[in-house]
Amino acid sequence: QVVGPTLGQDALVSGVIVALIGLALVMLYLLFFYKGLGIITAAAMGVFAVLYLGILAALSAFHLFSLSLAGIAGIVLTIGMAADSSILTVERFREEIRMGRSVRAASITGVRHGIETSIDADLVSLVSALTLFFLASASVKGFGLTLALGIACDIVMMMLLKAPLIRQAPRLLGRS
Repeated sequence: QVVGPTLGQDALVSGVIVALIGLALVMLYLLFFYKGLGIITAAAMGVFAVLYLGILAALSAFHLFSLSLAGIAGIVLTIGMAADSSILTVERFREEIRMGRSVRAASITGVRHGIETSIDADLVSLVSALTLFFLASASVKGFGLTLALGIACDIVMMMLLKAPLIRQAPRLLGRS
């Protein structure tokens, strides 16, 4: 369905606001539920958001990307997937502690297992996103692109930020 430019712009602005509210709520959830580890994961989510939205803004500045409602849906889904990978990693870390491992040992093995599982899930979703981008109609390409870029950013953030920070949790939280 075709809508006028004002109505379309209003829908895009509303979608962006909803995505930002969703990101804020996810970060608050991580802070509330995971306490000290929540600070680490919420900070990682903040860096993820800056990286991800920065890439989308750069693509838009070079006229390689135009935000659509389908693209916003991809952004919202990606925020949820990034939160899921953080939760999976932190829960695996906590599970290792419950199994009797020291915080230091759990920060190594738990993070490794959590990250491996998250990356496996992300790669499966990445294949689907790339399939949508390359094979779907124009209206769905924005969804596939935002989802694929978000998944790639999440994988990079897991390996370069989340994993090292959680491995440092014993020092950051004052435990051994």
